[in-house]
Amino acid sequence: MSDKRSAVDFKLWSGGFITAYPLDEDREYGYFPEDEADSSGLDTTGHFLSIQKKPVPAPRSEEQLRQEKLFTDNAFLFLANYSRILSDSRMFLAPVYVRNGLAYSGYLQTATLGGYIELWLNCPSSVVFGREDRMSLVWFISGSPMSGANACSVVDEDGNRRTEAISTFYKLWTRFANIAGYYKDAKTKFEAYTLEEVVAILKRETSERDYRWNIRWVYNFTRGSKLQEENDILRARCSDAETRRDDYQKKWYNALFLSRKERTVEFFRSYMRHEEDRKAREDVLKEEKSALKRRLKNNELSNKECQIALRAVQNELSEISRTGEKELEDGIASLFPELLRFGEESWKKFDMPPYRLLMEIEEFVNDLK
Repeated sequence: MSDKRSAVDFKLWSGGFITAYPLDEDREYGYFPEDEADSSGLDTTGHFLSIQKKPVPAPRSEEQLRQEKLFTDNAFLFLANYSRILSDSRMFLAPVYVRNGLAYSGYLQTATLGGYIELWLNCPSSVVFGREDRMSLVWFISGSPMSGANACSVVDEDGNRRTEAISTFYKLWTRFANIAGYYKDAKTKFEAYTLEEVVAILKRETSERDYRWNIRWVYNFTRGSKLQEENDILRARCSDAETRRDDYQKKWYNALFLSRKERTVEFFRSYMRHEEDRKAREDVLKEEKSALKRRLKNNELSNKECQIALRAVQNELSEISRTGEKELEDGIASLFPELLRFGEESWKKFDMPPYRLLMEIEEFVNDLK
């Protein structure tokens, strides 16, 4: 092993630092040749966009198949020991020889074991919950970066593998590519166990109790992240739907106003003139209220006289407000009966509050100028 005095700390993609040790040239660490595993180029074979069985890049050796099975058979063992792997660089940098890829682009960088751990813990799209909320992990990524069509592979806790279409494929493959690419140099600079060595160590050191405890924690953590992702997607869809609804509604209003353009303009201008008169009268009444309060303070009026006078002013103000509201509601109802919703009370008998409809009418009239 390398002298620990030469150890270096490097930052993980997910944050924090891990101590790594420069390669010992006398030891073989089990990495597959990068020119085979990480070569990229135009994919014209369609291997990475099959919608039949799991896409299978060719040729695949027996060793490649063995490595894949070793990885998928122990995926949940690795996940249960996420903390250990994220703190042990030799485990973290253990090579996982799974040749993920994209249509039109070819192979993605091969990832390290720690890279997969970071993916599963930080990318909700990489975890699938099926029947009875049974958790499966994405271990093979394949699809089109353009259309989003994909045929990935997942594995459950019993080692059963199946093809799965990931709805948020863009998030999955971009996150994987970022993580795998982040450790491109580290894979060639630092010591790493082979996947076989990691499996042997973890099986020897992991008790059934620790395994179950850790898997339950990871399950709850990833389920929460998944629900948050789904909630964000639904919120985005709702926001988009509301935007489109508002756009369609606005177009409908404009078409409705245009069909009665002269009457709409006449109603708006008449209402606004009356509003100016009402506003002027309100200003006078408000000044009267202030004057009454000053007279009360100066003992020019008794409290009873002041209250009677204030009540009369307030009643007139309320009547002005009711008159304005009635003129607006009656005017809109008469001019645009299509906006009425019979059987409901107050402003709810319209598609929206009358004052908002007035704003739509005002915008329409102003656009005519």
